[in-house]
Amino acid sequence: MLDTNLARSLEGLFMQYALVSILFIFGGFPYTAQASEMSDTAVEAMISIDDLGIPDPFKRPVAEVDPLTKIKVDRVLIGPVYAAKRGADFDYFRYVTFYNVTTRKERIYQLPVHREECFDKSDLFANYSWSYTFSAKVSAGVQVGPVGLSTELTQTRTLTTSRNIRATGKVVADHTPYLYKSSWSGFTYLQTYTAKTRAETLVTQQDNKTKWWVQFLFPTLSMPKKYPMEFDVQDAEWTFVVERKILSKCPDDN
Repeated sequence: MLDTNLARSLEGLFMQYALVSILFIFGGFPYTAQASEMSDTAVEAMISIDDLGIPDPFKRPVAEVDPLTKIKVDRVLIGPVYAAKRGADFDYFRYVTFYNVTTRKERIYQLPVHREECFDKSDLFANYSWSYTFSAKVSAGVQVGPVGLSTELTQTRTLTTSRNIRATGKVVADHTPYLYKSSWSGFTYLQTYTAKTRAETLVTQQDNKTKWWVQFLFPTLSMPKKYPMEFDVQDAEWTFVVERKILSKCPDDN
């Protein structure tokens, strides 16, 4: 014999499913998906406007200012445009990321320091040749493609670089190889477009009014855990440089 509480739970669950069935049978599904409820999984069910052959509806430039904090950022990353799912209160959407760039300098100890002396005078005094393998680590609330990044960014890449060093015969100087590694950090917002009003809206707040049956039937409308969504790319850009540090000047008659 079923426990009374369990029986009541099963009865309640049955009534919930019955309610959902009634909503579909009589009068349709009375719910409009809000812009702030679109999560990363929603993108997987959407179709890019490039696949539909539709021109980009977003016309206004996006300023390098975080729409929530109103603080200027270094860069803005804009993702591809998607057609909204039926039932949404907008027609098209895309992800817009506002982020800052931080750069750190690392000495390449596998390569030597070349010292330029007063008696060295040549357009090809020394040469650096170096191969290295690197990859970026992405941590974001949206997948790499929809956020506007290439999938190659997270793949391991091997690059070979070389640099010729020139000596002038006028100074004593050290030539030292370095890597400058840049990382990106910021937040990703949803931007929507409504064809009827031609409104372009950067959504700054999420909606917490989603009913349980909406998420059950349309899991793609579940809200992200945190909005705006965090965006972080470690070692996104690598730059090889050789810095020249002058130690002293040579005699004028050199």
